[in-house]
Amino acid sequence: MAVQNKDFSEWMENKTLPECMIYMLKNEILCDVTFLVGEDCKPIKAHRYMLCSRSPVFHTMFQGSMPETNNINVPDIDENTFDLVLKYIYSDEIQITNENVRDILYAAEKYMLSRVKQKCSDLLKKTACSSDAVVALSTATQFHLEVLQRESLQFIESNTNACLASVHANTLSKECVEIILQSEYLSCTETDISRRSGWTACGVDALDIESDKNIWTNGVVVFGPTGEISSNHRSFEFEILNEKNMCIYSSILNLPTEATLSKKYTFGPVLIKAKKSYTLLLKDIKVKTYYGVDCKTSFTANDATVTVKNSTMCTKGTNTEQGQFAGFLFIS
Repeated sequence: MAVQNKDFSEWMENKTLPECMIYMLKNEILCDVTFLVGEDCKPIKAHRYMLCSRSPVFHTMFQGSMPETNNINVPDIDENTFDLVLKYIYSDEIQITNENVRDILYAAEKYMLSRVKQKCSDLLKKTACSSDAVVALSTATQFHLEVLQRESLQFIESNTNACLASVHANTLSKECVEIILQSEYLSCTETDISRRSGWTACGVDALDIESDKNIWTNGVVVFGPTGEISSNHRSFEFEILNEKNMCIYSSILNLPTEATLSKKYTFGPVLIKAKKSYTLLLKDIKVKTYYGVDCKTSFTANDATVTVKNSTMCTKGTNTEQGQFAGFLFIS
């Protein structure tokens, strides 16, 4: 950005110190460092002395034993957020909203701007007692803000249905869903929470099964998507491995394109030998889905007792208590 051709006395006249500092930043007057910000590597210039005066991270970066002398890459912060943080450093003012609070909090933690972090926490405390409490819970969990996490969870416990109806509820992480499920004071059922929040996408869902008698399996029931999905995201892979971890059945399956609680998939019978462990895998489900809780660890099918166990091959949240599998089909 070019320096505007103004007489010094004109832009300094009757201006506060923050106003003069912001003018120098905006017009790149005497800047001595350039940041390449975001995915597009947008060049943003600043002054080392100002950065060092407000952030211990910048102080170490420019005054440490191995000071940075080249352009500084900042790929993990977007241009708008970095611009807001810079303006705070120069003016002590920052505009924080529910939409940008998480991005600003990330930047504040990265550069150890404790006052900005406190401002973010203060804003989130207001949302902790509203239908957007799930935003506060999610952010507090991510950035280890224990007081905020506790306050937001207390509101969710008393107003569960309203909070889970928020547009932000569908973006809850698996960790946040588990925090809510573990509460003893919910005002709705665990099934309601599971249906509203969805299950984490991608990775491998896996369970081990073992039967006390020979039995044939000919199908699996999988929890479906929580909303409409594109045809490009429907496919996933189902596999059955024997006790030697050799694949004895594999098929590419497709999820429904509309919200569906569960879908049954059938296939040619596969023998499950008595007292042998088999692993059932669902690979690369790419969308948010419903999922089950309080699952059974054993059941009877055709006079055989089938036991379900946790699998070491699982990379997602599926286990004997909860997960992606809605059921299994067996024949005599």
